[in-house]
Amino acid sequence: MKQIIQHILFPDDESLVNYRDLFYHGAQGILTEASEKGHLCLSKYENIEFCTYFNGVSYKKWRKYTDIGTITLCLDLRGECEITLCGYSLVDDIPERRMLAKKRVTANERGLICIEFPTNEEHMLAFEIKTFSEIEIFGGYYEGEFPEENVREVELAISTTTCWKEEYITKNVQRLKKRLLDLDEDISRHLRIHIVDNGRTLNREDFPDDSRIYYHPNKNVGGAGGYARGMIECQQQEPKASHVLLMDDDVMILPDSIFRTYVLLKNIKGEYENSFIGGAMLMLEEKNIQHEDIGTITARGLFNPLKPRWNHFWLRDNLLNEYDYRRENMYQAWWYCCIPMKIIEKNGLPLPLFVRGDDAEYSFRCKPNIITMNGICVWHMGFYSKYNVAMDIYQGGRNLWIVESTTGIVSEKDIVRESVKRNYRENLLKHNYNSAELTLRAFEDYMRGPKFIMQNQGEAIVKENGKLNYKFRPLEEFREYKIDVWADPYYDSKRGFVKKWLYRITYNGHRFWPERFLDKTPVTIPFDWGYTPSKMAMKKTYIAVNSRQKTGYVSELDKQRFKELQKRYYKDIAYYERNKAAIKESYKKARKILTSERFWRKYLEI
Repeated sequence: MKQIIQHILFPDDESLVNYRDLFYHGAQGILTEASEKGHLCLSKYENIEFCTYFNGVSYKKWRKYTDIGTITLCLDLRGECEITLCGYSLVDDIPERRMLAKKRVTANERGLICIEFPTNEEHMLAFEIKTFSEIEIFGGYYEGEFPEENVREVELAISTTTCWKEEYITKNVQRLKKRLLDLDEDISRHLRIHIVDNGRTLNREDFPDDSRIYYHPNKNVGGAGGYARGMIECQQQEPKASHVLLMDDDVMILPDSIFRTYVLLKNIKGEYENSFIGGAMLMLEEKNIQHEDIGTITARGLFNPLKPRWNHFWLRDNLLNEYDYRRENMYQAWWYCCIPMKIIEKNGLPLPLFVRGDDAEYSFRCKPNIITMNGICVWHMGFYSKYNVAMDIYQGGRNLWIVESTTGIVSEKDIVRESVKRNYRENLLKHNYNSAELTLRAFEDYMRGPKFIMQNQGEAIVKENGKLNYKFRPLEEFREYKIDVWADPYYDSKRGFVKKWLYRITYNGHRFWPERFLDKTPVTIPFDWGYTPSKMAMKKTYIAVNSRQKTGYVSELDKQRFKELQKRYYKDIAYYERNKAAIKESYKKARKILTSERFWRKYLEI
């Protein structure tokens, strides 16, 4: 049975024009409009290659996860050209190209040209075109042959949670309607879209009139509550969803990613049927850079991408991204995560964490195999543009400790005490007293136990913590300090012995050291998690800089605030040491209740 596995894509969105190397290399051509789809016009005697992130075929993964047989390239074109089918693999970490087949084409009228790839063992397949006249490429696709008896029935439901992101979500749903629901293809008959509106700023009339699109006004219960509502609604829809695709609202989507996910689900081998299918996060500001596809947690409790930051303009990075990286405690973020419904029914709904860590916890709980593939992705704003101490310090810290208590992912260490101590101390040393206070708020609320998060107060907590966010200003406004605020804030030289111990004993000038002896010349430091102790040592004033956003804020030493926070910190630590076993056990026992549909229906008031 033959099925289209992916379409040939062009950069047909204005924001993608400067990123054509994600789609093809070589001749630039002219992209025009034809029947509402971009088509590519090339001049005589030009060469163009489609061995790219979006137009190469992840052949090794298709063979691993499905019983795919032959693959055929089908191009809709007009003109005289030569089409070369190629395979690509890494040999000693260097891309190696292998020519697999070649065909000369003379098409005076527009028509479909199909060429079958011969049997091969390559990692990635693609094609090249050499033109002998002006030609037009109207589109095309790769077609795979699958055993008909193995094809599955799939009902795919997209669940996206939105809150005050009206422009993003309405544009995304319109794009999905045009590029997927309105197709005369199998996917259009087996795809539903659920919009969960936590902000309640939209109406059903803001979305296309289509029975396959559902709108659910919801309480502002954060991402965790929005996705829990979406899972419940996907289970209740008719026909019931077999898979739920969780997707952020503030992303730029590529509908063919969803198409590829659907075809993969229809043909997935039995041994992988319980897998999560994850989409990569490419950066909205630099659309060729991959921030993450699979994440992992370190022994120190830090959430990190499993892979390096690949540049998908480069074939080598495309090929490296296709390797199956594996380690313990992997997770798939919910900017794009497709989950089988039977896994949800077996393992329950998310924890009520509001935001941060809910997606990681769900992966740690379910322990799935995670499948990723080039071309399955979204574009999302980079986190340096979204850093917010109320979210990153409080929500990130508190939820990490709850996740560790319910899953035991880093049980060999007391990750709670270690991360509280590290985050609190480093922020005090950076004169970030608001961040230090938020660390203690998170610690104290964690120690209140599961009954605290059973109460629907996430929005109120975020608003209250938001009062401690720093007020960033454009770097141009810091000229009065007469320092180079444009210098790299992350650069730090090596500390000498005396400076190192003076810094530690005095807590960077907070104790045993008269303020008049501090260096009054400001220095730039990172605005986020970056830590530059040598540069910071014995300074009174810092300018915390976000180089990407070209903004910053001033932080100055405050001995009184330091004393107040220290008193609170030692009190909290003493309470934790006396009660930590009971606190962790209470979360572990409560998890089943907190993730049940009965709990969530009451919490959401549905």
